[in-house]
Amino acid sequence: MTKDAILQCVKEIESKLAELRRVAEQLPELIESISDTQGSIDTKVKGLPTVQFVDKTCLHPVIAKAFAEMGVHGEPIGAEKVQEIIAACGVQPEDNTFSQGIIEMREE
Repeated sequence: MTKDAILQCVKEIESKLAELRRVAEQLPELIESISDTQGSIDTKVKGLPTVQFVDKTCLHPVIAKAFAEMGVHGEPIGAEKVQEIIAACGVQPEDNTFSQGIIEMREE
């Protein structure tokens, strides 16, 4: 590796670090409070939503009803089977037809 190549790598790293610093400076401040009774640290991020875990078994009837209303029935068939069906319809994977459509929609 030449000296110029090394200097170019360093320049790219510096650029990436500068971008990371810019993004990090935009993050909300952390608020830390120390519990007097437990001696533990409770760290919360100001302004970010709280993640809650849901018992998914309660969602099954809701999802089943939504699928029924949309006319979706049967068992999932898996990604490989979907790819086989698409290929059987004459779509060539290397054409990236779906990706191109998504990209076009994003650019609108």
